[in-house]
Amino acid sequence: MDCQEYTGMLDAKGLRFGIVASRFNDLFTGQLLKGALDCLARHGAAPADNAGAWGPGAVEQPLALKRLAASGKYDALVALGAVIQGSTAHAGLINAQVTRAIAQIALDSGIPVIDGIVAAENLDQAVERCGSKAGNRGWSAAQTAIEMANLLRQLPYGKDRPMGLRHDAREWALQFLFQSEFNQDASLDKAFQLFWQFQDEWAAASPSEAAASAKDPADSAHAAKGRAKARRFAEELARGVIAHHKEIDPLIEKYAENWEIDRMGIVDRNVMRIAVYEMLHRDDIPPVVSINEAVDLAKAFSSVESGKFVNGILDRVRMGLDRPARDAVDERKVSPASPSRAPADPPAPPAAPSEE
Repeated sequence: MDCQEYTGMLDAKGLRFGIVASRFNDLFTGQLLKGALDCLARHGAAPADNAGAWGPGAVEQPLALKRLAASGKYDALVALGAVIQGSTAHAGLINAQVTRAIAQIALDSGIPVIDGIVAAENLDQAVERCGSKAGNRGWSAAQTAIEMANLLRQLPYGKDRPMGLRHDAREWALQFLFQSEFNQDASLDKAFQLFWQFQDEWAAASPSEAAASAKDPADSAHAAKGRAKARRFAEELARGVIAHHKEIDPLIEKYAENWEIDRMGIVDRNVMRIAVYEMLHRDDIPPVVSINEAVDLAKAFSSVESGKFVNGILDRVRMGLDRPARDAVDERKVSPASPSRAPADPPAPPAAPSEE
């Protein structure tokens, strides 16, 4: 690489690791823990430098992880568990909530928090990922923790730089749409009021926000203006998706042949709704940007396989657009809902994700 390059080495000597494992499904989590500890030992970690905590289940893990992260004693944390799909959608809700919480703890604390929780559709998949033919998720999670801990030691550290405002806004829009599917009684305005109230309470309890409040007042005021702008964009996206869902949902189903939108994962379908709304009604945003952001959200809040599934469908939608793929266009020249945007003979649809 013709540039300054940073690489996380797989050397655990001198590093400290914290592991939180679930007692629920301990037949599987026990194997995950063995794999994680074996990985750490083989890469040089001293047993005395590792700490383990058992929690009841996956839902309870974020609180324990947050406490360990706040202690400042560890270079990286690992979450281990097994969530197996039953006859209801409960497992999917758990996976989405816990994945989001784990990612937020990492961002707030500034240390790697690796998600080693197995999300399986059945017992066979769980067995495969807990030490059978598909490997051991505990081992791979621990290996990722080692690499990230070393990488962060090399990266320059300066003033915190927040992620792009529009990326934050898309996350908020996704969270709002996710929650809206389970609470359809409140008016849209009231729902947004409650949503932002919760976000404010979460931010107030966040270590990163507390640190930000102690900075120069001018910096805080600038950040506040940025958040307000991001919130307006988030509301525009969420309200747009809701207002145009009768146009958006059939388009998604058209390019995901044999897949009704209600059978798709709740994260997958709402990520795609946001991207399709942008491609149809926000000509100031290049379609490639909308797709890339959607894929990132799908990977972060669902799985790598979901990212592939979302990318395949959205790319087929993009192919039917009468506009440049990588450039914003003058919205006066393109009708957002133009029927000519749908290709006459689209390629075969991607396969839906079947793994965690």
